[in-house]
Amino acid sequence: MPNIETLKRLLRFALVGGAATLMYGGLSLIFLYGLGTAAMAAHLLAYLLVIPLSFLGQKRITFEFKGDRGRAFFRFVLTSLLALLLSTSLVWAVRTAGLVPLYGILGTMLVVPLISYLMMAFWVFLERTEV
Repeated sequence: MPNIETLKRLLRFALVGGAATLMYGGLSLIFLYGLGTAAMAAHLLAYLLVIPLSFLGQKRITFEFKGDRGRAFFRFVLTSLLALLLSTSLVWAVRTAGLVPLYGILGTMLVVPLISYLMMAFWVFLERTEV
């Protein structure tokens, strides 16, 4: 059973991630319907624009990270791009297999946050100890 601090961090992770998701959705809709941007371009542009804001939220609120910001941001961007690739690949694989598209979406909703959290906790925002 996780300790109370881990549970608090998971809740903060979910709240920050939820806020980032809402920002992504809003930006996507603005690009798609307000500016007439193609769907994939609207998706990618919104996703990329949310990365710095999501980084700040996860860094300050979720992990309360005080280490090397440059290193952490670089790792956060890599983690975000991996999540984008993973989610796109999962939806594509489900579609290619002829399965119900909802399976890809549900799989993405379960797998991507889990992998993202683990990468952030154990790589992106891991505090280095000097020897």
